Amino acid sequence: MKKLMMITLILGLVSSLACAGDNETFDDSLMKTQEFLKNSTERSKAISESKDAQKADEQVKKLAPDNESYEEYYKLASEIMNNYKAEKSEEGMKKSVDDAKRNPADFYNNLTPEQKKKIKALSEKLNPGAQSNP
Repeated sequence: MKKLMMITLILGLVSSLACAGDNETFDDSLMKTQEFLKNSTERSKAISESKDAQKADEQVKKLAPDNESYEEYYKLASEIMNNYKAEKSEEGMKKSVDDAKRNPADFYNNLTPEQKKKIKALSEKLNPGAQSNP
């Protein structure tokens, strides 16, 4: 369950970073957000500028036992962003992310088999201390 909460936490973070006005802007913003998640330098800069991003990043650090896993979490979040392309708006995406936070099991059930496999692999790397964190 912690792995789903962490993923939805990251998705909440990125949904607040996406700026959208029309469909073209949303699609472009979504793509840029995905790139931002995979680029540690740009991600670190943005995290330093936002209290919400710092909070989300601290949660990821608590869950990731090493730097490789830390980067894998962000890469997976970037991949999961593809699932939100159909929303076509920042508001639709935020609503979907909020729904996912309230019902992580439903969120998980809507992931692709490959995404589920990656979540399972990452969850197997969790350090024991991370599992007891709220």
